[in-house]
Amino acid sequence: MLRLVVVLIGLSLALSGCSTIFSGPDPSQWWTSSQDLTLAKAVAAGEKAEISRLIRDGANPNAIGIDGITMLQWSATARSLDGMAGLLEMGATPDLPGKGGEPPLHSAAWTQPAMVELLLQAGSDPDVVRAATGTTALKIACLQNDEPVFTLLVDAGADVDWTDPNRGRPIDTCASTQSGALVLRLLELGANPHSVRKDGSTFQDRYFILSNDDVSDRVLQERAAIIAWLDAHDVPVHPKAYQ
Repeated sequence: MLRLVVVLIGLSLALSGCSTIFSGPDPSQWWTSSQDLTLAKAVAAGEKAEISRLIRDGANPNAIGIDGITMLQWSATARSLDGMAGLLEMGATPDLPGKGGEPPLHSAAWTQPAMVELLLQAGSDPDVVRAATGTTALKIACLQNDEPVFTLLVDAGADVDWTDPNRGRPIDTCASTQSGALVLRLLELGANPHSVRKDGSTFQDRYFILSNDDVSDRVLQERAAIIAWLDAHDVPVHPKAYQ
């Protein structure tokens, strides 16, 4: 029994010293070539020195795997900030679209603000579009009511009135998710309060869809601030805002 315990401890120590051991998604689901798989493991483990060595030896930082996933998109999937940094330092293209036509910035916006910041510093366009939807990463920030990602994007110059093929804008998405603080920031940053979608709806139709009795105190406070902004700028307030 003692010998078994010693063997298990030794195995644990050996594994802990292995540079590409990590807990997360299985890279073999996305990468088939041995060179890409080796790089993907190093990326997931956040081993920047190993990433650099592999790329210098011929690995492609812009490798494309199964279903079109890119190595940068994989770093976001694996939630590896150091892996993403290692790829960018070795020449990965920051706006190369990946699986589902999603640019790395969009993948990062679903994952963590630090990745968004890293990509923007590397030259990613804050308005890079996902071709399938015609939307920018600001929509993701609104969907998640993610103030840190929102701030990073607008500080980098993201278009607060970006219009998708359905004439939808970030303010419509923020309104739909009851992200009142972000709605107010968009208005203050110059978003058009009169914009109309293809279906004829405005952000107010979406934001005031619930009665005041059905929302939280936080939402009520945010609604009051938005109503005050609309009144101050002579924008007619939706009647449902007072119900």
